[in-house]
Amino acid sequence: MKSHAVPTLLPLLSVLQICVAVSWACNPDEYWKEGLCCKMCSPGQKLVSECTDESTTQCEDCARGEFQDQWNKQRHCKPMSNCDLNAGFEQASPGTAEQDAVCACTEGLHCSSEQCETCVHDTACGPGFGVTRRANKVEDTRCESCPAEFFSNETSLTEPCRPWTSCKAQNQVVLVPGSAVSDVTCGQNSKVSSVMVGALVATVVVLALVILFAVLLRLRNKGQCMAKTMKNPENQTDQVLDMPQDRTNQPEEEAEETAVFVPPGNPVQESYGEQEVGKESHLPEQEDSAC
Repeated sequence: MKSHAVPTLLPLLSVLQICVAVSWACNPDEYWKEGLCCKMCSPGQKLVSECTDESTTQCEDCARGEFQDQWNKQRHCKPMSNCDLNAGFEQASPGTAEQDAVCACTEGLHCSSEQCETCVHDTACGPGFGVTRRANKVEDTRCESCPAEFFSNETSLTEPCRPWTSCKAQNQVVLVPGSAVSDVTCGQNSKVSSVMVGALVATVVVLALVILFAVLLRLRNKGQCMAKTMKNPENQTDQVLDMPQDRTNQPEEEAEETAVFVPPGNPVQESYGEQEVGKESHLPEQEDSAC
């Protein structure tokens, strides 16, 4: 059996070697057909008839909605991809006779696999997680937990983790520490605040006391003046009596009757009496001016 099998395979191997050798003789844009190197159809075309000894390969353009992106010997063009809106696709670029149409997921969706046969919704990063890569219609959102001193308090498709507020930069202290889901709460130091409040209260009290003291002193002075006025009512009468009277129109007889007789032997007493009367008439005026 073995001695007869080897001679049978030798002719087949010889034919195969001849075919391979002939096919290598054809150009890359040609194919072997019954001892001939037939020309392939260019991209955008399909095969109508193969070459013969008397004619070359016959090709024609792909119909609308079809394409062929390679040198080929196919009798049919490929159908273009249908971007189904109901499946979440949209047409990113229209196709040509040499290139298929490009479909992409609509905004807010991304491919469910590398083949992008379906579209699914983008994933939003929740509190405590930040976006490190936004969804790009092909890949989903990438979320990572917030590192130390960073936080995220919202669910978002775009926002990364944000750093804690620096209380020191605002000349404040940390009242409530932050976490991965909340910012720190800043405020004034309680000791500093109490000192400021105490100083303000003390200032207000001192001002109030000063105003009160001034009012009481004013009322005291007015009271003293009123008491003096009530105690010496005759001062006002004396002032009225001491006022000079207009005697220009009085008759000479009346002037003589009002003249005061002074004994000639007491000139010193007369002058002394006039001085005393003058002093007494000026005392009420000085007291009134003080009040």
